[in-house]
Amino acid sequence: MIRTLLAVVLLLLPALAAARPGLFFAVTDPAGEPAAWVYATLPSAEPRIRRLPGAVERALEGADGLVVGVRPDGEARQRVAAASRLPPGEDLRDHLGLELFAGAARALEGSGLSRESMARLRPWAVALALATPAGVDPGRPVLPLIQRARRSGLPVRGLESAAERIAALSDLAMPDKVGLIAHLTDFRPELGAWQARLEAAWLERDVGAVARRHDELMAGADAAVAEAFREAVIARRSARMAARLERRLAAGRRPLVALHAVHVPAVLERLEAAGYTVTRAD
Repeated sequence: MIRTLLAVVLLLLPALAAARPGLFFAVTDPAGEPAAWVYATLPSAEPRIRRLPGAVERALEGADGLVVGVRPDGEARQRVAAASRLPPGEDLRDHLGLELFAGAARALEGSGLSRESMARLRPWAVALALATPAGVDPGRPVLPLIQRARRSGLPVRGLESAAERIAALSDLAMPDKVGLIAHLTDFRPELGAWQARLEAAWLERDVGAVARRHDELMAGADAAVAEAFREAVIARRSARMAARLERRLAAGRRPLVALHAVHVPAVLERLEAAGYTVTRAD
């Protein structure tokens, strides 16, 4: 369970979007030269989603590197593991109250996270556990590409650090964290159906629809909690990732970019606003 929790930290939640058909896109610069390729991934156990398309494999052969959300490595996982734990002597029950703690623990029964282990976690880590569908490995989609890139001697870069991903939730005010856990505890029975809707949107090859479906995670939440979540975890992170990719392309890099599908619409919109042309390549 902890390993899955660490993986989901490296993939947190991002941007709302309008319609954007496609899952794989070619980006050309204002002179018409290839600048990048962008592939929208989705954590899933569905074989059709996990299968790496041939067009993406071929694009990696023509790229000068691979860009992902956060480059997974052992050191990053160790930092996340350490950051997810409360300081010695603290107990999550003191932050949540006994009733909410008990409800969240019941919601996570069968996940592999015991009540005593949960009591030692920070609120943001418990929120991520509650938001992770059973059987879904958030780090799985980019691993085949990372392995191929390394075999080919291509550099693998991340658009965010693990610390930045953690901060997106950990920096929320405590009342917002508690409200988020309360909402996700109530939402947990619907999580499997929500994941199925995400997968259906991905299989329809509409990355904009995936982003809109992803926003359903906060449906029914307290308005203030939902606003704080979207601003910190969605809007700010999406803008940061898109800006960093734009700077990378401006420096002459020509990467294959593989990001969770909910990130992709905002990234493409930023590149188009900067004068790049985005065309569907799948």
